[in-house]
Amino acid sequence: MPDASTSFSLSDDDLAAYGSVLDELRCALEHRAALMRDGADIPSGAISFGKRVGEGTSFAIQRFEDVAIHGQVLQQLTAVGQALDRLADGTFGICPVCHQQIPIDRLDVIPWAATCVRCA
Repeated sequence: MPDASTSFSLSDDDLAAYGSVLDELRCALEHRAALMRDGADIPSGAISFGKRVGEGTSFAIQRFEDVAIHGQVLQQLTAVGQALDRLADGTFGICPVCHQQIPIDRLDVIPWAATCVRCA
């Protein structure tokens, strides 16, 4: 197995740039999650699953969609946090499966990518 530290080509400036991008993304995701939590208040009695499609059913459907989106935001927030942890411990950009560098093109598109495309 090759030693990733000898083939790793991200400079300190590259790592700092990815750190800034990930920090900004983390802040944006935390803000979005907070807005979704704060905006999730539904008037009491508004949710109904009766036989007719009405306002209560519309609220329920919208709430299900909001919960799903909120879950996706939280998953991405976790992935971004893990990428920041990898930056801190010096393993950012190294695939934990094959121990090769994750291509910079992949990191440019998905800076929180944990694995290379082949191992994903």
